Amino acid sequence: DRGAQAALDVLRGLPGIDINQSGGRGTVASAFIRGGDSDYNLIMIDGIPMNDFGGGFDLAPLPAEGVEQVEVIRGPQSALYGSNAVAGTINLETIHGDGPPHFSFLGEAGSLYTWRLATEGAGLTHGFSWGYSLSRIQTRGQVQNDGYRNQTSTLSLGYSRSPRREFHVHFFGDAGAVGLPGPYGSDPDGLFPGLDPSTHQRQNLFGYQASYTERFSSKFQQVTSVSVATDRFEFISPSEGNSFTNNLRLAATTRSEIAFSSTDTFIAGFEYERDSYKDTYVDDATGAPFTLGRNSYAGFAENRWTPSDRWYITAGVRLD
Repeated sequence: DRGAQAALDVLRGLPGIDINQSGGRGTVASAFIRGGDSDYNLIMIDGIPMNDFGGGFDLAPLPAEGVEQVEVIRGPQSALYGSNAVAGTINLETIHGDGPPHFSFLGEAGSLYTWRLATEGAGLTHGFSWGYSLSRIQTRGQVQNDGYRNQTSTLSLGYSRSPRREFHVHFFGDAGAVGLPGPYGSDPDGLFPGLDPSTHQRQNLFGYQASYTERFSSKFQQVTSVSVATDRFEFISPSEGNSFTNNLRLAATTRSEIAFSSTDTFIAGFEYERDSYKDTYVDDATGAPFTLGRNSYAGFAENRWTPSDRWYITAGVRLD
């Protein structure tokens, strides 16, 4: 509704959240929630954990197109969501099918060869829901090697012919590149090397998820999901040397959700995660990069009691 071009533009200004970006459009952007470090936040897209190995995540590629709402929980949520959710949790919910088929299109253009195109659509027919978005933004920038491009697609599919069962599939894909001209301009003391004509970075970010919900009664349901997220980053610089980082995360979760009353909800479940990490600077004795893997198993339980609109008490436990 704000007409934002990126999700970080929506996050800016929210109480308790500070967004820091290292440069112009497309450069690394981080969130700091209530003073916590930038790698203390769990970042999700439709519930898909997107954090890189070690907890960090660059918010710059995340678009506003295709996003229905941004959910932010300030404060520790580690009992339910794991060790990445130390300072807070951010979840981007993409558009999903609801009502008759409908579509929208957007086109913008301006100076510095800047243009932006986007389309969205969603619908619900005979229990089958669908929603999609496609977008691309591109600009030449202010000087040589200051260009930026980003293209994103989202897809949400669901099927439910009965109130008891729901099946959903989500996809998120983003590919972007940004030039890094470095410090330039007035330099009376000769401290800066001048404009860099070739250094740039590229990133490909993808997320996939399938989930199934079985409602046994109005107060009890079981939710099972499997997701995969990949993040491939390249830094290309003739002067500083090339480098890369590859991240892969697989997460499988099943949880029981029980509503004891309208004010008391209990959740318990199990989670398995597989992290895979490969980086230019993580190498063996011969200097060759290798893949570092980690398996994580967790059991968790949480109870939330909300006696009034302004008061709630949460008790949770988790073992990883």
